[in-house]
Amino acid sequence: MPPTVRQASEQDIDVLAAIGRATYTETFAPHYPAQVIAQYLESAFASSNLATEIANGQSEFWLLEVDGVCGGYLKVNWGEAQTEHHDKDALEIERIYLLASLQGQGYGRILYDKAQEIAARRDATLLWLGVWEHNLTAIAFYKKLGFVIDGVHEFRMGDVVDNDYIMKRRLNGAVAS
Repeated sequence: MPPTVRQASEQDIDVLAAIGRATYTETFAPHYPAQVIAQYLESAFASSNLATEIANGQSEFWLLEVDGVCGGYLKVNWGEAQTEHHDKDALEIERIYLLASLQGQGYGRILYDKAQEIAARRDATLLWLGVWEHNLTAIAFYKKLGFVIDGVHEFRMGDVVDNDYIMKRRLNGAVAS
């Protein structure tokens, strides 16, 4: 059965929370104290937070299903929903979350292609995202897709402050600035 991508709805909040917690734990738990991770997961993937995010008219969530099971998701933002101020013609890829067992098999590219489709639908001229400066696999993935590092911003996880690279990719032949 080929993978499918479908738009998430409020009925998918528990699935989004489970995938978010699992992928975040897989990526970050080896690098931080368990209490910091637990507090972040409780806050970031609380049902009430996800309900607010999914109800936002300037955000979309898309679920990736492999063999009928959700293995990841994409979250994009535009307009005021972007986590940082960018042009009205920008689309933020806030999350491409993919279970570790599915990485390296082309599924991340499927989610990225969905983001590009949304960007085209919205006439976006810029895709951008934040990625943890130590997530070398993700950075290499985005560079391969044509993104360039264009800045840094702070990412807070409890009392821990990390740096995320801001990566951008101009669309329609525009040059990243």
